Amino acid sequence: MVESSGPPREEAIISAAHRRFAHYGYSKTTMDEIAGDLGMGKASLYHYFPTKEALFCAVIGREQDSFIFLAESLVDGIGPAGEKLHAYVDRRLDFFHNALILGKFSFDTFSSIRPAMAALSVEFARRELHILCAVLQRGISQGEIAADNPDQLSKLFLHILQGLRFRAFRSGIGEPFNDQQFEELRSETRLATTIFLRGLHPPVKGVPLNSGTFSR
Repeated sequence: MVESSGPPREEAIISAAHRRFAHYGYSKTTMDEIAGDLGMGKASLYHYFPTKEALFCAVIGREQDSFIFLAESLVDGIGPAGEKLHAYVDRRLDFFHNALILGKFSFDTFSSIRPAMAALSVEFARRELHILCAVLQRGISQGEIAADNPDQLSKLFLHILQGLRFRAFRSGIGEPFNDQQFEELRSETRLATTIFLRGLHPPVKGVPLNSGTFSR
């Protein structure tokens, strides 16, 4: 039997791997099992993806593409910049939560695969910065945000989000990230976003900056 090649075959492999990872987790999934699900030889699977890490990165990469498409649609709509930023943060948390569920990761497992995902993470951060900068720039142009450095602010805000997520994830070393930890992370991230936006809100004449006039 001659196997088809090219993008359609790769998509089928990624979809099969996604199902396996979602059901069994990264550590308990083998390339043999994925090849068996597809009815293909292991050598053929390795032709497309030379390692399990590479295949998992392809799965996460497709999830990232879906998230970025959703995020771009979200921020392109009408509405205040602050609401868009809060919505982006919530969808971002959902994305990372789904990725953790997909791999059934503990911090130790994540650390072992992190080097393989380095390039993917760098590109994802670049795309995130582009979206965040567009949101802040729109807020500036609409008079909702008092600042003139959206590029710098985007990097700062992304670093805040990354730091909170990493701290929360690292707190569960040796164990999968649980729902309680995730809800704590969501609460902290929402608060950090509110504080960040409050600091950028144009001051109301005659009202001190710390008066709490900004609300979500």
